[in-house]
Amino acid sequence: MRFYHVAGWRISNNLRNFSITRGKHSVRRMAAESKAQYPGLLRSYQPSLGITAHLCRFGYIFTFPVFSLEKEAAVSKGNSALAFADLIDAIINRVGIVASWSYVLLIVVIIVQVTLRYGFNNGLVVLEELQWHLYALGLMLGLAYGQTHNVHIRVDVLHARFQTTTKRIVEILGILFLLMPFILVVIWHSIDFVADSWRINEHSNAPSGLPWRWAIKSVIPLSFGLLFLSAAARLVREITLLSGRNT
Repeated sequence: MRFYHVAGWRISNNLRNFSITRGKHSVRRMAAESKAQYPGLLRSYQPSLGITAHLCRFGYIFTFPVFSLEKEAAVSKGNSALAFADLIDAIINRVGIVASWSYVLLIVVIIVQVTLRYGFNNGLVVLEELQWHLYALGLMLGLAYGQTHNVHIRVDVLHARFQTTTKRIVEILGILFLLMPFILVVIWHSIDFVADSWRINEHSNAPSGLPWRWAIKSVIPLSFGLLFLSAAARLVREITLLSGRNT
């Protein structure tokens, strides 16, 4: 047991050092690209250990597919637009951190269900449905977190060859004419979908299944609303960096 605790502490410290190093490089890269001055930026940069590092302190390692707690955006002072974008990012970060724990619960539920099914030949429908509820919760609420930290998978065949100014213009146009319209369409069509579920008090078709099916469906407009806010914050940052102003 002592070996696992020592290993956990070492991994945690390594993750912290990696986060600090990568974070400083990211800030310097952003400052170089925008040709702007960020006084005291590296001094005010506070790297986050992340959920993985905290769990490693107890000798356990969990890998979350989407969530890392590294903050690469610049600290904004004296600019109300960037301050508002920072506020949005902070809220989405908190939501993402809380939502990521649904995967820890998911692992526990899966272990219990497998034990009951194959060990006692008595699997529960409620646990089966709870698995995909927890998975959907983490996935949907993680969309905005991924957008905020720019960790979604991208195929930048041409984008990687563009100049920095061209990249920012492409980002702005993509957010305005592709991402935001898509988000609004999903929200618009999900309203009736969720409203009908609330109206009939929808629940599982299985007699012993989970009630309140409308609750998990309500996550759709909520998660895409957060994604819209995340896209708006990213749009503000791109416009500000394109104009060469941070104050």
